[in-house]
Amino acid sequence: MAAKKKVITTSDGVELDYEFLQKLGRQMKDQFATYKRDRRQQEKQWLKNLYQFLGKYDPEIEANLPPERSRAYPKITRTKLMTIVARLMNLLFPQGDKSWAIQPSKVPNLSQDELDFAFDEWLASNPDGEVTEEELDMVVREFARKAAQELELHIEDQLSDSMGGATETDSDDFVALCRQVIISAAIYNVGVLKGPMTVEYEYSRPVVVPGARPKIETYSGFRPYFEFVPVWDYYPDMQAKTFTQMDGQFEDHVYAKHHLQALARREDYLGEQIKTYLRENPDGNYEPANHEQDLDTLNERREVVQRSNKYRVTEWWGSVSTKLLKDIGVSFGDPGELPEDQREDIVEDAFDEEPQKKEPEPDDGSVTRAVVWFIDDVVIKVEIDPLPQHAAVYHQFVFDDSVPALCGGSMAEVMRDSQMAVSSTARMMIDNASVTCGPNLEIDMSKLVDGQDYKTIGPFRNYYTDSKNNPSGHRAINSISFDSHLNELLQVQSQFMNFADVETFVSQENMPENTPGEALRTSGGASMIMGNAALPFRDIVRSFDKFTVSVINSMVAWNKLFNEELSMMGDMRPVAKGATSLIAKEVRAFQLDNLSNTLTEEERIYLDDEKILKQKLQARDIPFEDIKASEQEVERRKEERARRAEQMRRREEEAWDMEKRAMRGELLKDLAQGKKNLDSADATSVQALSKLMETGANIDERAKQPETGADA
Repeated sequence: MAAKKKVITTSDGVELDYEFLQKLGRQMKDQFATYKRDRRQQEKQWLKNLYQFLGKYDPEIEANLPPERSRAYPKITRTKLMTIVARLMNLLFPQGDKSWAIQPSKVPNLSQDELDFAFDEWLASNPDGEVTEEELDMVVREFARKAAQELELHIEDQLSDSMGGATETDSDDFVALCRQVIISAAIYNVGVLKGPMTVEYEYSRPVVVPGARPKIETYSGFRPYFEFVPVWDYYPDMQAKTFTQMDGQFEDHVYAKHHLQALARREDYLGEQIKTYLRENPDGNYEPANHEQDLDTLNERREVVQRSNKYRVTEWWGSVSTKLLKDIGVSFGDPGELPEDQREDIVEDAFDEEPQKKEPEPDDGSVTRAVVWFIDDVVIKVEIDPLPQHAAVYHQFVFDDSVPALCGGSMAEVMRDSQMAVSSTARMMIDNASVTCGPNLEIDMSKLVDGQDYKTIGPFRNYYTDSKNNPSGHRAINSISFDSHLNELLQVQSQFMNFADVETFVSQENMPENTPGEALRTSGGASMIMGNAALPFRDIVRSFDKFTVSVINSMVAWNKLFNEELSMMGDMRPVAKGATSLIAKEVRAFQLDNLSNTLTEEERIYLDDEKILKQKLQARDIPFEDIKASEQEVERRKEERARRAEQMRRREEEAWDMEKRAMRGELLKDLAQGKKNLDSADATSVQALSKLMETGANIDERAKQPETGADA
């Protein structure tokens, strides 16, 4: 009879092989030790950067400074870095706009279900129509456009919600999390954001009830959230050249006991494993890592802080042997189901109490992306990575990716020599000033009367000599002066401050707000000044655009998996707009105003007035949504404007009708007067002719009479 194997049962009834689960735990522990060892050199550089940012000397430099000498450390690194962070935040997160968008593919690639959905919508509007190739292409593109627009609204709403996790961090919105990432990258050279993770929540929606009052219905769903990951807790694969080439990454957590108890109650963790470990280790398993001891020293904690009752929990996202996952019993498909090509046939044996599996398949070396949580070598969670291959859960912002290293370079490293030189000259100036400002005295103690205090110098002090101690009568106390080099040192310091300005492209002289206003009177002058000031930031922003695309791409993948409110997804891609926001806002405002003034009525047909208004407000840092009227008010104003336009048209028509009537009356009056004049002229001619005939005038004279009759 075969021995019964020990299994760990998950919350949904899946049995995991305990023996292979232990094997996975040992492998993860050994691999984590390798990653920690590989990261140690990078930790030393991070520590130097942090000392420099905080304005403290490295321990080896501090140890070599004489105790009576100055330890001045001008914090120009902090000033430069925080200025860069502020400018990047202003550029990457402008008021009333976002630094990303969802765009449909130029040639959408739809599934059959999506095509059927789009065609049914077209068929509803064209019940008797027969679709052509051109119409079908338009239907597909319009469906992809609407799907991208709807998904963009959903992601924007999700990112505006609370982003923090329930057990690890406080709630921060997405912009606040990105600021932490940027600060981390500026100091250490890399900032890390984790997500989207999923949390279940309940939400309410108003619904219309026919024949009754509307009511609120409650639904259960999922929402994504992100977390900022400090670099000290993040262990990448240092053997890889880029983050996309890594086998995976570890994240280190230090939890209190109640955090682990909360994880034990969650369905996606192995509660039995966690409870067993807590019983066997009631006082925790925490041991300080090398970098934690270094940070304690930085915080002037000379002795290692005793963090009692704490548990170090490690999280892995990366590749795991496919065969080992199968041996454990991890589900590769829906919960409780396996694809047919991955199922293992079960053979019943009449003499065994339990079914026996076939001979295990040989290991072909294939790996699968998985998520593993473990304490020491005890696995407390294992599952297949829910996100697709092209979507990442850790998003890295590398401040300077031109440095040939996995984590790139930081601005603190760039200006380190200038910072050290400025600090050295500051110390020399203070030390030199301390001796030149004196007083410095030469005291001949043999000439002073005994019992006098000669160690301190103060006002209204008397020093006594006598002929016994000073028979020569010379002065017992003489002042000594030392050369002052403050001017030379100030020049040296100023030179290295200029070096720091050049190295960090941040100085008070070339900041746009300190530029005389005359230069900004024309768009050309503004473009030159603002454009030149923004040029060095373009490479940093392009690097952040890669980070943005990674985040939004993972959000697209998450919505495809968990967002039940989206009917169809279409074919789309995320686009970062950070680099385009670097155009000087003053120049954009001028260009938009000039465009609005020069557009013809025919040209306005092709433009959206609301979008033009949004662009104008964005260029002036005025949030459109904060001052926008409600939709009902906008419609009312449009109707009022249309009504007034109709009234004006009618008044113009009435005025024209009245003018036409007046013109017609004048014309008739003129015609009547003309007819009256003609009738009067005819009567005069007849009378004149009759008079001539009575007087006997000849025919020639009578023929001339019509020509002269009018003058008579």
